[in-house]
Amino acid sequence: HPDKYPFEKRYKKFQNFCKKLIKSFSIDLTVEGLENVPTEGVSYFVCNHQSAIDPLFMISALDIPSSVVAKKEVRHLPLVGKCLLALSGEFLDREDLKQSLKIMIRMQEDLMAGNKSWFIFPEGTRTKDPLKNIQEFHHGTFRAPMKAKVRIVPVALFGSFRTLRTKPYFKRYPVILKFLPPIEPSEYEGKFTSDIAKMAHDMIENEIEYNLRPKNHEAMLKLKSKKYRPTDAI
Repeated sequence: HPDKYPFEKRYKKFQNFCKKLIKSFSIDLTVEGLENVPTEGVSYFVCNHQSAIDPLFMISALDIPSSVVAKKEVRHLPLVGKCLLALSGEFLDREDLKQSLKIMIRMQEDLMAGNKSWFIFPEGTRTKDPLKNIQEFHHGTFRAPMKAKVRIVPVALFGSFRTLRTKPYFKRYPVILKFLPPIEPSEYEGKFTSDIAKMAHDMIENEIEYNLRPKNHEAMLKLKSKKYRPTDAI
């Protein structure tokens, strides 16, 4: 019953729940770059997408009470859907442009009023093949924070693509989540949403390629599994 409790209390409760759930999935989550998370005002967090449970990693790592925008299919996922509903999340229908626009307007009004922060996965769908780079970001998802003039915080995630395999190869799964330096309103003033989408995309992609991927590879090697291949971490 979300309406019975303040948003901050709901978020803290589900954050603790997410931390326990991640441990039960045998996931070793490493969080880096917390010094880049703004402590004042509201922010807009954008993250690459590798797994259906990526929102749980964000909630677990982010102490700032935030809501999430996800695709409509997530609403019916066990646990994940209920978590996002309880946190006043929004569910986009990618086939319904009018509905998507209404959600973006509501989010923009929320950010302008300073009610709470938001996070979103601007690829629009998961990058299931770890051998490939992350997909292009939908620049329309950056319109709300730019009009509200709030910080945009890129977040890089790597390793979660292994976590929901029906036949797990390993006892533990390393996942790394890193908050990158925020893009301040002064940096995107006078620019197009496509420019900022590419800036955030390139920041995340470079972090994954040159930092998170090698770290994750090293962590997987320590598992000493006969079934592990170097390409599993690429």
